[in-house]
Amino acid sequence: MIKRPRPTYIHIIAISMGIATVIVPLLVYAGSKAPINVTVLFFNDTHGYLMPFKVKTNGNKEEVGGIARLATLIKKIRTENNQKNIRTIVLIAGDILQGTPMSTVFKGRPDIECFNVMKVDAITMGNHELDFGLNNFLDLKKMASFPFLSSNIIYKETGKLICEPSASFKLTANIYLSVIGITTKKLLITTKSKNIKNIDVLDPVQAAKNSFDRLKDMGPLILLSHSKYKTDRSIAMAVPELTAIIGGHDQILLSPYRKVGKVPIFQAFEKCRYLGRIDLKIDPVSKNARLVKSVYIPVTIDIEADSKIEQIVKRYHAQQDRKFKEIIGESRTFFDGKREKIRYEVRSISNNMPIDPEKIYRVAITDFLASGGDGYKLFAGKPSESTQLSLRELIVDTIRARDYVVSSIEGRIVRVEEDNKGN
Repeated sequence: MIKRPRPTYIHIIAISMGIATVIVPLLVYAGSKAPINVTVLFFNDTHGYLMPFKVKTNGNKEEVGGIARLATLIKKIRTENNQKNIRTIVLIAGDILQGTPMSTVFKGRPDIECFNVMKVDAITMGNHELDFGLNNFLDLKKMASFPFLSSNIIYKETGKLICEPSASFKLTANIYLSVIGITTKKLLITTKSKNIKNIDVLDPVQAAKNSFDRLKDMGPLILLSHSKYKTDRSIAMAVPELTAIIGGHDQILLSPYRKVGKVPIFQAFEKCRYLGRIDLKIDPVSKNARLVKSVYIPVTIDIEADSKIEQIVKRYHAQQDRKFKEIIGESRTFFDGKREKIRYEVRSISNNMPIDPEKIYRVAITDFLASGGDGYKLFAGKPSESTQLSLRELIVDTIRARDYVVSSIEGRIVRVEEDNKGN
């Protein structure tokens, strides 16, 4: 009969420069050469969708998503893994802000509160994390019990990184699983210019390679990317030794996962609709990791909500309701204000009038577009006057004054598809 070595629990305190090092109790076996099993759970582009919502599927509406249900899945997997001495790491690939009234009102605080309770391990900074200003983002960073990562966003004046470039999770006495953060260059055009006036975005491919070179001897590395899939492919070609790339920003479900060389690339859609899972097996001698299996778990109505997370969301929702329950008027046409539509198309929420090309007009426009947001440069640098009035309040006042509104799509603007070479 072969006796199994008695486990030794080690508490390790680590101090590092430029790396967020996680301090955890480790479970190791003296003299053991058995592979190390690790589960990585991930999601991306929540955009403030903490509550379940309905989508059309095959002509029928069904309820999906909800951070409390997602938390239940994470807790279940983590519990199962703990019983087997398997480490579980939870990652978010950016863009937690902007997309719901709750996000607009509370500016990410309920999101961070939920993620803290869920014991999220790290998040990559997305391009929308600055939509409510740099100071708001820095406040969220302080509130979080986990690191925000980005190895390519710097302060212009000092060249210092705004976030930690990476986080390293100690698995044994000499093996870490490291996670590198990367943010899209689109950050510079998808938020108000005043929010990014003091920052710059470095080349994501080179930044990823630099971080990899610094960390590669410590163990396997995962890229936690909030950039385009096209950029993730470029990084996979430049850094072919990466264990995996977990992506965001495109808001697509990469199922099955894509592969560039030996590097698998994942992305778990959006709005808490899927929880991604990859299981790794790490050789304790070579420190190389092998992908054993992967799956995307749908977050559906049959999953019981985690009670602690549900209470947090309900508390914020009740506060929000007090702000949004007032009836201000009537719309006799459907206001299609969905983010994925209104950002790229003329929708019925717009009220268009014919334009005479021979006339000079005084234009009322949002400060985002006036400053060149989304790459729209027509009004950038032109003389302007800031009203300091929020678009939401102007719309509310207009509906109140008219009692009811009617709007239609006139088809005057046509979207021309072209190759988007941005990162």
